[in-house]
Amino acid sequence: MSNIKQLIQQLCPNGVEWKMLGEVTYWDKRFNEVDRSMQPEIRKYHYYLANELEDLESPSGTIKILYTSNRVAFAEEEDVKDNVVDAEIVAIPWGGNANIKYFNGKFITADNRIAVVRDKSILSTKYVYYWLTQNQAEIDSFYRGAGIKHPSMLKMLSLPIPIPPLEIQKKIVECLDKFSALAAELQAELQLRKKQYEYYRTRLLSFDTDVTALTDNTDDAIQSIDNQPTRGGISG
Repeated sequence: MSNIKQLIQQLCPNGVEWKMLGEVTYWDKRFNEVDRSMQPEIRKYHYYLANELEDLESPSGTIKILYTSNRVAFAEEEDVKDNVVDAEIVAIPWGGNANIKYFNGKFITADNRIAVVRDKSILSTKYVYYWLTQNQAEIDSFYRGAGIKHPSMLKMLSLPIPIPPLEIQKKIVECLDKFSALAAELQAELQLRKKQYEYYRTRLLSFDTDVTALTDNTDDAIQSIDNQPTRGGISG
């Protein structure tokens, strides 16, 4: 973290430039409420219905299916080749909640609003993603409606974003990627321990089992937990 602070002091001593999100990204639709000057170019995609995407799911697929939810699934390239996009993007659902996603690679999409960075020589797509997640609560407030909520794209594209030098953006992304990986690892371990706890709770409280053997196994499990190494910190 100290390295990033030093870079900021060195590369932008007079402060960081801010721009509106719409000034630095291209989106997949032209929005009626947004002035044309903010959308000089759009990037169109083919949008699949949810039931169409479910039919395309394949365990051996290599094309990411970009649902509006966090559902993880893939399609066979031969089934969707005419609609495959290969790009680095950030996306939010058109309806529902502000589920902000990042992806880099080949994909097909449901009804997401998709953005790409206009100039990657000055702005990192993943930096944009992390900035949007930092502002999750505000973006959530952009979703309004009596039934299915839809975002105000005027507010979305007007969202201010700081644009530090690319070197700083890359350092920030590198640091946050490490923390994200660690959080995912801890979450996976937590789920494993939860299943282990539920297993031993059930067995220990079922008095028709071989308690002696079960106790030995439980002691081994506890010993393995006690022997887990302490996790080190992550330096910035």
